[in-house]
Amino acid sequence: MRRYTYRGFAALGVYLTQLGGVLALCFVTFVTVSVIALAMSVSPPYWDVFWFIAWWPLLGWPAGLSMMCMRPSSIWVDQKGLTVVVFWRKHISIPWSDVLEVRRLAFGASYFIKARRLTVCNRLVGLIFGHTLCPGFLISLGLENRDELVREIRLRIAQFD
Repeated sequence: MRRYTYRGFAALGVYLTQLGGVLALCFVTFVTVSVIALAMSVSPPYWDVFWFIAWWPLLGWPAGLSMMCMRPSSIWVDQKGLTVVVFWRKHISIPWSDVLEVRRLAFGASYFIKARRLTVCNRLVGLIFGHTLCPGFLISLGLENRDELVREIRLRIAQFD
């Protein structure tokens, strides 16, 4: 089993992105609940403020959730498939038959890995970065031996086509 992980500042960036996602969820929830409570506590209630603020979670929660699961902190490769750490210490095993595609993103040196089954958060990442309803995750420049990992994934995908 071969392990690929972020080191140094790249690892710090992954953890700060995940922490930023958690903070975004907390902030959006706190602001939404606070403003709705304030708008409803006055007489007569401010219904226009209520309906305006009630939509905030529909934008803030997907942004926070996608930040939490965008880049796995570690990826293991073995004969059975990939094992990714999607959020802090949550491990998800992906069999090679469920890894669908490796695509280089146009806006940087990142790769998008598309799979059949991951978390709902990863489905949001697939929608935002992969323009697909299939879940996925990103492999960024800071991952050690990233090119070797991408070659290995492409080789294994070609065996299942």
